[in-house]
Amino acid sequence: MKNRLTAFCFLFAFVIMYSNIQVTKVEKVFYFPTVITMIVPAFTPYPTYTNLSCPTRESYAVKTSEEGLHFIAFFEDLRNAAYLDSRGFCTVGIGHLIREGKCREGDWPLYVTDQQAWILFRDDMSKVDFQIYLEGWKLTQWQWDALSSIAMNYGWPGFKKTGIYKAVEEGNYKDVPEIIKYTYCCVDSLKYRRQAEAELFKDGIYISTPKDT
Repeated sequence: MKNRLTAFCFLFAFVIMYSNIQVTKVEKVFYFPTVITMIVPAFTPYPTYTNLSCPTRESYAVKTSEEGLHFIAFFEDLRNAAYLDSRGFCTVGIGHLIREGKCREGDWPLYVTDQQAWILFRDDMSKVDFQIYLEGWKLTQWQWDALSSIAMNYGWPGFKKTGIYKAVEEGNYKDVPEIIKYTYCCVDSLKYRRQAEAELFKDGIYISTPKDT
């Protein structure tokens, strides 16, 4: 009898204890954020003096330098009013071609300020630079400046017909200065310009005044 009473008390205590236990149900929760933030490291360009930098065409020139522009402008001269160049073409400013022929009424611009002349000149030279760039030649800055001076003077179609273009295209750079010196026809004033361009191509000397041969 005593054992039965003990068993009953133990069972009763277990039932009371179990009834106080809170059962927690765990369910999977899938969370979808409304905003996704991607952390991307900021780009840090390498300094130009490190081996990791990638300059265009290594150390070769890609356009006419400021010194080269002034070199060309010296020989072209700046004229505010329209004039006929050595070929008889209507020109204004710093060798800016208006038309291939004599000036006519209504041609524009027949007069420019110094500032306008330089704006037109820089635009003309950017077109020359683009043509030289397309050739893919590996040129030093002074070689580029010499060729851009000649190309600007001849016009690109005329320049491609010269022995200068052929020599550069074939990679005969050592022959270019001598060819430049004698690539002029019937205009003595160009003799001095060609000599200056030849010295520029060969030695990087920017001559600002004509020099006798």
